[in-house]
Amino acid sequence: MLKPARMKRIRAIVLDEYTNEVVKGLERAGVIHLTNITEEMDRWDGLLTPYAHDETMASTSELSTRINAILEHLSSDEEKGIATLFKGEEIHPSKVDDKPLGGHTAAIEAKFSEIEDSVLSLTSRLESIKDELSAAQFTRENLKLLDKLNVDPDYIGEFTFSSTIAGILPTQNLPDLEKFLDENLKEAYLLITEETDGGDQKFIIISTLIERRDEIYKFLRIVDFEEFAPPSWLPGRIKEAMEKIAPVVSELEDEQASINAKLSNIRRERLKELLVMQELAQIEDKTLRAKLNFGSTRTVHVLEGWVPAKRATESEDIVKRRSDGYCIVEVTEAADDEQPPTQLQNPRFAKPYEMMVKMFGIPAYKEFDPTLLMAIVFPFFFAFMFPDVGHGFILLLLGLLVGVFMKGIGPGMKDLGLIMIPCGIGSMITGLLFGEIFGWGEAAEAYVGEQVHPLMQPIWFDPILEAHDPIIFGITSGVVAFFVITLIIGGVHLSAAVILDIINKIRMKANPLSSALCLWFYSGFFYWLMYLVVEGGLYPDAKLYLWMCIPLAVIFVESVIEKRHESIEMGASGIMEVVLWILGGLIEVLDVFSKFLSNTISYGRILAMALAHLCLMVLTILIAYMLVDISVIGPILFIAVIIAGNIVVIGLEILLVSIQDIRLHFYEFFTKFYDASGIEYVPLKVERIYTEE
Repeated sequence: MLKPARMKRIRAIVLDEYTNEVVKGLERAGVIHLTNITEEMDRWDGLLTPYAHDETMASTSELSTRINAILEHLSSDEEKGIATLFKGEEIHPSKVDDKPLGGHTAAIEAKFSEIEDSVLSLTSRLESIKDELSAAQFTRENLKLLDKLNVDPDYIGEFTFSSTIAGILPTQNLPDLEKFLDENLKEAYLLITEETDGGDQKFIIISTLIERRDEIYKFLRIVDFEEFAPPSWLPGRIKEAMEKIAPVVSELEDEQASINAKLSNIRRERLKELLVMQELAQIEDKTLRAKLNFGSTRTVHVLEGWVPAKRATESEDIVKRRSDGYCIVEVTEAADDEQPPTQLQNPRFAKPYEMMVKMFGIPAYKEFDPTLLMAIVFPFFFAFMFPDVGHGFILLLLGLLVGVFMKGIGPGMKDLGLIMIPCGIGSMITGLLFGEIFGWGEAAEAYVGEQVHPLMQPIWFDPILEAHDPIIFGITSGVVAFFVITLIIGGVHLSAAVILDIINKIRMKANPLSSALCLWFYSGFFYWLMYLVVEGGLYPDAKLYLWMCIPLAVIFVESVIEKRHESIEMGASGIMEVVLWILGGLIEVLDVFSKFLSNTISYGRILAMALAHLCLMVLTILIAYMLVDISVIGPILFIAVIIAGNIVVIGLEILLVSIQDIRLHFYEFFTKFYDASGIEYVPLKVERIYTEE
């Protein structure tokens, strides 16, 4: 469970005429992770050449691209209803005939070309209409402004001695224009302005001498001016022009609506057919492209890849059956120097956490897979950072809603919902331990006043207040006790990480001495740190310090020897080299000490998050009681503050606590044993949604 699936290498030599069928069979099984032979051609000593593109591959790829483009044209902006989120999209896969690889491409081409021609013709005209309609609407709006000013369109343009310019200018740029005209044209111009409907733009008309036209245009380009030039077919009188433009806009809008209706009709009637075509083309395109990983001769093709050990026999049978036995198949175990792809294998409840582990990296083939450990520890940490029965219950409901009942969401969101379920349950349990339910606990009573009555008593202790009886190690302070608990949690977590590192190194036949020495040192260091926090002083017995110093001394000597060996290899010598060896050893010792100190103290963020939660809820309740005595609206404000405060705290803390939880795993835990240098197992497989054979 903590290890990736065992993999086997498969190598097959297949006659050219059977290659497509072999690849098709392997794709259907979804079992082989292909490796690219062309990257290691040297070991074949010139016997093979890379597989070359063929005509079928090119035509299939082109068809897939064309279908995607048409579906993009037919895409709809309609929002899915809330019911779709719960029911999901109802899909009935279409039965398709079994054809040789590449056979669907020819069958699709004729049907698709008909749809493609219709859609491209309509969308091309639609784009033209959009441009024409935009221009016509712009003309209509400007004519309305001219009508307000009682100016005819034929007043706009160039004449023998004068030039009149009209258009839209941002209001904020009008002072700049007026300044320019005053400074450069003096009084040799006429400026008329009119407000537009939006208010952030002005309609302006500038009349001046013809020889100053270019000078004005040059400045207008700087101030984002949009010119209005009446079309030549427009009548010169304003009333006639407005009567002329109205039907033009109406006709274009009608034609646009008609084309959109036709496209909607095509989408409604042919979308399922197009999705089937797209899926078939994608399957054939990906399957054919898989052959680019092969090596070739004139008559045979060679493929290599990795398959899970439990499916090795199945994979071998597929190759032999699909090639009618005209093949050579070799299945071998992974060599020590090989790095097979990693296939994670975790129980169902841990599967959602794989996405978090992959954020850090894929485990190497012989490494431990930390997913299962994270699935257990992540909700545990979350619960201690977010202890509240009420908030945990809401989180549980959200998790059930997103992870179980919503069928129409993506797998990533579904995994997040499934992660929220144990986190919510854990928060409810720790909320019972600390007596918190929507913030109404003993802390709220202590800091707000007696008017706050705790909804429940803590089963264990309140993290902020003093306890009547010792909580742990004789400590009565809730904060100090919680801090000690977080140190214990951190010590166990870090020790487990170092133990895993030792086991990892043994399995990989590496030297585990340094990790064992770190574990030896940490066992004494953690005891010393706990004594310091609990007793408030240094541990009195020198035996503990000797216990810690022995592994550090070995680490120092080991580092010095390693530095000396490096110097000898480089041919360096002298007193300075000896000094550098000693400094290197001291730095290594300080690194071990500081790393374990900072990592252990870092788990104090569990306490920090829990205290932040309690303080935010106490503050919310305090503000609510400050407003409750306001006449008439006081009770309403009280309820509003309580509801809003809980919503804000839940949303904010889910985010912050999750980030801190992930950080403890990534930087404190994973860095001790997890190299994450693996290659993800990605089998040759295309998911079928709309088709089935």
